[in-house]
Amino acid sequence: MFAHIPPRERSQLYYDESAKLLDIRETSITTIQACVLLGGISTTEDNAVTESIYYTVACRMANLLDLPHMQATSPLGKEINIRGATLFPWKFCPISETLQSGGRYAW
Repeated sequence: MFAHIPPRERSQLYYDESAKLLDIRETSITTIQACVLLGGISTTEDNAVTESIYYTVACRMANLLDLPHMQATSPLGKEINIRGATLFPWKFCPISETLQSGGRYAW
């Protein structure tokens, strides 16, 4: 399927679909997930500025939602909140802070 597409252009279809999910005015799990997907795609495209923006938005929204304490409508929703709360502070927020500092690690 991807044999005829250059490696750095293979993510365009996924980028387009993820971008459809992104509504920056809506603070939600869906928006956070879209930001994470778009941030990952930006990483593969070697676009650090865009990557930083997506991860920063995802981190801030996760903090605003207070995921571990957010009411869930189903057991699956509760697990998503718990896993999101444990993933974001340790994985994406340090990435966001590193990128904001010009790519220099603080440690």
